[in-house]
Amino acid sequence: VYKKTTGTSINTYITQQRLERARQLLEKGNCTVTKVAEQVGFTSLQYFSRKFTEANGVTPSRYMELCRESEQI
Repeated sequence: VYKKTTGTSINTYITQQRLERARQLLEKGNCTVTKVAEQVGFTSLQYFSRKFTEANGVTPSRYMELCRESEQI
């Protein structure tokens, strides 16, 4: 029913929401990438990194670095 209504599966939606929350946590820079992955519900750091990179075009650690650099400007 969800897929018929939205055009995407519930698993895809949940993953997107987890990755959005991960982006927010990485922007704050208070946690390690491993801790962020755990906090948003990923049990595998490799899987988290792969999905994050697919969604954002950069690795989680690089994303965090870019956020820190932009704060310094």
